[in-house]
Amino acid sequence: MKLVDPAVVVTLGSVALDAIRKIADHNLNLRTAVGSIHSWDNRLLVPIYHPSPQVLASHRREAQQLQDYELVAEALDRAQIAFRL
Repeated sequence: MKLVDPAVVVTLGSVALDAIRKIADHNLNLRTAVGSIHSWDNRLLVPIYHPSPQVLASHRREAQQLQDYELVAEALDRAQIAFRL
């Protein structure tokens, strides 16, 4: 993370969201954090569900996943604006 130093971090699923706690703590869980952009470790964090076929078939439909990807684009736009300032 230090080497790449991304302005935006997108976690794909709860395992990834939990794993980044080892870098910098947070109190987020996927169920409540999905669909929003969070400040985390001087970055923007976008937790989304993993786009696996099992997730799409069971509880997260394609339209919801597409909304998540639009949120990722919004976070990238925010990061670019912040970087330009």
